[in-house]
Amino acid sequence: MDLSFNAKKRLELKDLESHKTKTGAIKLSNLSEYEEKLNYLKETYEQRIESITAFAYKFYEIAQTDEALLTMQGNKVSEKYANHRLRELFEETMLKESEFTINQLQKELASQKALVSKLEIEKSSLEISMKKAEDISKKQEQYTKFMERENLKSKDKNFYLKPDFSDPAIGKNNEPINKSPLHTNFESSQQEQIEYQNFLLEKERNYNKTLENEIKNLKSFTHNTKTQENIHELYHKSKQEISHLNAKIQELEQSYNTLQKKSKNYQNQLKTILSADQKSTNEALNLLKEKYKTRSKMFKKKIIEQKQIIETLDQEVKNQKQIIDDNRKIYNNPESLNKIKAEYESKCNDIQKKYQIQILSLQNQYQKLLEERVEDIQKDAFQGRMIGRDIEIRGMLEERAKDYVTRAEYEDLNKEKEKIMRNCEKFASQTEDFEKKFNKIVEERAIVESILEKERIRVRELLMENEEIKKHLRNEGKNQVAIGFIADYKEILTQKDQDIEELNKKIIDFQMKMTSLGMDLQSEKAKTALLNSKFQETKTQLDVVVSSKNDIENHLIICRSQLEKIKIKSENMESLDDDWKNQLGQMEKKFSQAMNDNSESQRKLKELKNIAKNKDNEISQLKYKIIEYDKEITNERITSNELIKKIDSLNKRNYLKYEILSKLKNETNELKSKLKKIKTFIIEIIQEIKKDNSSAIQDLLFRFLDSNNNMRKQMEIRYQAINDEINDGWIKKIQNFEENTSKNTNLTSLHYQEKLQNQDIIINEMKNYLQFAKKQQKSISEELEKYKKKIIELHEKIANSEKEKKLLENSLKKNSESFDSLQAEIKKEITKLQCNHQVSLEKLKRELENKHNNEMKEFLEKYRNKSPQGDSRNKGKGKKSDKNTDDGFLIKKKHKELLDKANNDLQKEKEKNMMMREKLRRIEEEIVGLKDEHVKTTSEFEERVNFLDKHSKMEIEVLQSQLLHAKTACEIMNIY
Repeated sequence: MDLSFNAKKRLELKDLESHKTKTGAIKLSNLSEYEEKLNYLKETYEQRIESITAFAYKFYEIAQTDEALLTMQGNKVSEKYANHRLRELFEETMLKESEFTINQLQKELASQKALVSKLEIEKSSLEISMKKAEDISKKQEQYTKFMERENLKSKDKNFYLKPDFSDPAIGKNNEPINKSPLHTNFESSQQEQIEYQNFLLEKERNYNKTLENEIKNLKSFTHNTKTQENIHELYHKSKQEISHLNAKIQELEQSYNTLQKKSKNYQNQLKTILSADQKSTNEALNLLKEKYKTRSKMFKKKIIEQKQIIETLDQEVKNQKQIIDDNRKIYNNPESLNKIKAEYESKCNDIQKKYQIQILSLQNQYQKLLEERVEDIQKDAFQGRMIGRDIEIRGMLEERAKDYVTRAEYEDLNKEKEKIMRNCEKFASQTEDFEKKFNKIVEERAIVESILEKERIRVRELLMENEEIKKHLRNEGKNQVAIGFIADYKEILTQKDQDIEELNKKIIDFQMKMTSLGMDLQSEKAKTALLNSKFQETKTQLDVVVSSKNDIENHLIICRSQLEKIKIKSENMESLDDDWKNQLGQMEKKFSQAMNDNSESQRKLKELKNIAKNKDNEISQLKYKIIEYDKEITNERITSNELIKKIDSLNKRNYLKYEILSKLKNETNELKSKLKKIKTFIIEIIQEIKKDNSSAIQDLLFRFLDSNNNMRKQMEIRYQAINDEINDGWIKKIQNFEENTSKNTNLTSLHYQEKLQNQDIIINEMKNYLQFAKKQQKSISEELEKYKKKIIELHEKIANSEKEKKLLENSLKKNSESFDSLQAEIKKEITKLQCNHQVSLEKLKRELENKHNNEMKEFLEKYRNKSPQGDSRNKGKGKKSDKNTDDGFLIKKKHKELLDKANNDLQKEKEKNMMMREKLRRIEEEIVGLKDEHVKTTSEFEERVNFLDKHSKMEIEVLQSQLLHAKTACEIMNIY
């Protein structure tokens, strides 16, 4: 064996050397690699065969020197068991061989691992060197390319310079006779250039030589890298071979473990069989001993009498020896002696044949008994395995059935989870839209405030202009009509200032309301955040939360529309800069109506807030109820699962008890039948032995007497020897028989006593288990009553939840109707305000035009009436009148400018109104979209409620089926 493993190592070293020699060569084809692998496998298998043959020789040597095997082969009784001994020796030797191979392979594996670690270290170092070499090669390639370019450039230069200096004779002929100093300088410069170029050429040649040397070095380096790559490939191949060897080692270990298990099983089976046989034989022998003690005593007495007779005969033989010696010379009868010898030998052969026949019959009978017992044990083991498999298969099928039942529910739950996550995403998107809208409102509010500030600045500028006009008119103090006009204008401005102050107060109130609304919005944001957190926890009432959110958004939209109304009114009030006397009453009435509308809207908002709070409370109550309902359902599921487990365990225990009882009955019946057979068989054997012994002893006695009477002198020596042999053989056989019978009877009696004790213990355990099962039955019946009560309570809760659902649906319908009515009222108010605004604008235009025309007419009439009061004055005061006319024109211009500004302001207000109309349209579209979302959420909520109803009904049906199953199990337990 050592040589085989050394040979293996040598082969591996040869393979490595061959691989090293082949590193510089080209890779072999797939066929060559395949052939190498086949050769390697052949060598390994040959080594394995050699090791097995070596151990086979060892087995042969061990078998030749084994004492137990030799003794078995010497006895005819134990010849058949010699094969078992040979098998054991063969298994031991093969196990030793496998252990030896495993140890050798482990050593090789350790050495290969060490090599692998070394190769890995070398690999890492080679990889580093490869990377460095690659970097160097890249740099050198770049440098070589650069030098090649320069070489090409220098070659081009040399090509252009060569024709001038290639033929010196031509150059001499072409030289002029009279050389000038310039020509000499040119030649000297050319020679210098030529020398310089030669120097460069030598330099380039040296550089090219160095490059060639470097290229050679690189080639050698690349060659080394290729060798390293080949080594790397060899390393990978060795790794693969090591993995293959590891797999083989694992297979051998598995086979070794399986063989060990098989040997252990065979040993246990043989031990059980031998112990059972010994017990049975000992029991039978004890019974025989008890029954046939008296007969054995009789046989002993007879043997003692025969010994006495033999002693008397010995004395007679001694006496007759002397007579024979005296008469030997006279009586020489060889023929008679030969006859006696032949007769005696024939009788001895007959006796031996009889005993051999009896022994063979006993061996056959014992072998049959052993085979029957082994078959019974195998059948019992097979039945036990089949029963265990059936139980496992039942358990697996029940678990799969449970899984199949729950998968549908699990898929439904997954679908619900997906819906909930989608709704969460919708809710998050809606909250983002809500925040964007709120930010837009804040921006619009800032824009409105900036517009108000601009208009305030504008009013201040107008006041400053009016003060300048007043100063100018006070300095002049000539035109009373202008003063009256200015006074009227002053009154208008004071009224306008008062109106502006009132509007500022209203705007401040409006700002306060806006701040309160902002606080409300912030609180609502916090509420939405809390609702999000609660939604993530519960994930069951998102639709209701969405409906509440939609209601809040609708209220906000209403607030926005009212704010926009107030803005429009404030802008209308600020835009009217001229003559508010006739329309103050109307505007105050409108403003009072708007305030009433605002108060009504605030009341409605408060009512809606209260409704929302009530709904939130109802939603929280419903959430708590649903959580409690889910908890109860989970508890009931847990209890139902526990009941099912208990029932399954009870069924399994009952089934096992039934199987154990049936097995015990079968075993007792089989043992009874076997005992009866053994008894009959032993009685027959004993009778045959008695007959044979009695007949043989009688024949021998008569023949001995005849022979002693006829030929005492000739048969003394042989007679004594034969009697001694026969007596010793019979005594040994009787002793062996008695020992075997005693052993068998003792073992069988102990075995049956143990079985009886085990049966008593099992019966006591069964009684205790029945008591425990009765107690469990009582507890199960109590639990069933509890579950019935819980089911009734669940039905009541479901009815209450349906009622609450109907109430919620009614409240949702009412809210939708109220929302529609509010929307219609808002539209009507918007149309009324638009119409009133247009009518008021037209009236203001007409009134302003009429006032302007009337004032101008009055001014002209007054001026015409004053003109005929004296031409002399007119002449003297021409200059003053011209000045007055100029002042009138200036006033007209200023008035026109004011009118133009008012018209521009009106146009701006119209544009703003158009913008507000567009915003109102957008808001209406958003309201319609929110309505659709509200309808969708309500429909989803209804679907969810219906699904929950169906789910609860399904769970109730499952619980009822489980209750029926438990009842049937209890009835089965009662029957057992």
